[in-house]
Order: sequence, then C-alpha cells, then structure tokens
Amino acid sequence: MCTLEEFHGLRSLIHVYGGPGGWRRRPMQMLIDPAYNIANPAIAQRLKALTTKGWQIGLHPSSASWENAEIMIKEKKTVEAALGRPVSACRQHWLKFGWQKTWKTQQAAGLLSDATLGFNDRPGFRNGAALTFQPWDFEAAELMPVKATPLVLMDSHLYDYGQFSPASRAAEIHRWIEEIQSVYGSTSVLWHPHTLGKDYGWRGGFETLLAEIAQSPTP
Repeated sequence: MCTLEEFHGLRSLIHVYGGPGGWRRRPMQMLIDPAYNIANPAIAQRLKALTTKGWQIGLHPSSASWENAEIMIKEKKTVEAALGRPVSACRQHWLKFGWQKTWKTQQAAGLLSDATLGFNDRPGFRNGAALTFQPWDFEAAELMPVKATPLVLMDSHLYDYGQFSPASRAAEIHRWIEEIQSVYGSTSVLWHPHTLGKDYGWRGGFETLLAEIAQSPTP
C-alpha cells in the first residue's frame, strides 16, 4: 500500500490497533478486533521507518472503546510506547460511534483528531459538509478540542455494498473526489491494506483512487 502511495507522491495516515492480539482473548474480541500486536518488534520497526518517510500514524481504537476512555487510553499508550512518539489522531474500528459519547471519550484519551464520521454502507457526507470541524459539547456549552474530519468514501462502499464494474467503479471514485475538490473540501477516505491481496482483489480500485487524488488540483 505504501509503495503504491509513494509512486503517486502521496502519504496517508495509517491507523494502528493498540489492543491485545493473538488467541488469548475473549471470543468477541477475536471475532471483531484485529489479531496483530503492535508491540511486535517487526511491526513497530516497520511503522517507525514509515514515519521517517512522511507517513503519519494514528490510533485504531478497538470496537469496545467507543464509549470507554479507560480502554482507549490504554490502547493509545500501547501504540505510543511501540512507536516512541505521541499519537493524536484516530478512527474508530468498524466506525462504531455515538454522537453523545465517542468524541468525549477521545477527548478524555488526549486525542485531537477523528476520522470516524461516515456511513458504513454507502459513500456520502454524513454531516452534510466536506469540512473539518470541532464538535459542540452541549453539556459544557463549548467546542471540544477534538477536530472531526468526515469519512466520505471507503473501499467496501465500492465492492461489498455497491455493485460496480471496473469502469463504473472508477466513475464513482472520480465523482466523489471531484465533488470534494469542487468545494475545496476537507474529508477522508478509507482503504484497508489487506484488501490489496489476492483474496480480496481490491487493488485496482485503490490504484484508481490514488491516481484521482494525485491528479486533483491543489487549492
């Protein structure tokens, strides 16, 4: 994935899981959450090397963390310990999110930016705008320090939920990137690394996405 990005002169934000990996976990964790352990020296070393080349590393909080600051703080500290640097960005696993709780949980964990706000099953502007904003805390009557950037497009939108031919998929990607660019918008897109393998075969869509982003005019 990073090799393809580098070819197009792009650098992404890589969200990394900081929870427990392996088989010694509860059944729901094994079913829902990633299996790798960020403390693995080979993984940590690879991520450190990517940061020296311009990639950013963020937190990919576990599915149970969306309303639990204790879990999120622990996972954030685990990733930071492995990288040897602070982490301030995140996107919730499975896009599991609650308007009243998740941003406050991220705030309590010391996170400053979030890219969770999107639809699981379709592309689009969930908050009706292509902009980064600070959510309003209605209880405290003030802006939260967390900055939220909406998720507009995800790989599964184009393969699992939408029925597209390669040509129509490319047209759909172009439509959304062009829409964002036309309003000088600030959004995020999501592509999972494992989908580039032969088992999924979603590499073509990712390459199309990178080409569209690379060719888009910079405001």
